[in-house]
Amino acid sequence: MIMFPTLRGRWRSLHCFIFSFRDNPSSLWRITLELLGILFTGNPLNSVAVAAVFVALCFAKRAKTGGEDFLSRWPPAAIVGWLLYGAWEWLIQVRKPEANIRIDLLLIYPLLGLLSIWALYRLIR
Repeated sequence: MIMFPTLRGRWRSLHCFIFSFRDNPSSLWRITLELLGILFTGNPLNSVAVAAVFVALCFAKRAKTGGEDFLSRWPPAAIVGWLLYGAWEWLIQVRKPEANIRIDLLLIYPLLGLLSIWALYRLIR
């Protein structure tokens, strides 16, 4: 299994999180936000890695279609969104490294999630 360097220290909490979901599947929203928090909060490189995956998918789609009728505007918007989120996380780490209550993520995570799902749909379609 490939892990990003910033995730190594959090592997145990991610493992415990996955198995706690098996015991109590009642709150999918809470569990989704906790998973996003474990993976992305305080780790701007992980969000850049997601943007790189979208870039690779865009290039693969372009190679598959031969460059004609390539993309809608949504996959590049997802790339920009993930890069902006990575910059925001880096800024939070630099300015307030002790910030542990992040109300801004209640808005950012659902927006990035919807944007990413829609961009994936537009890439596959």
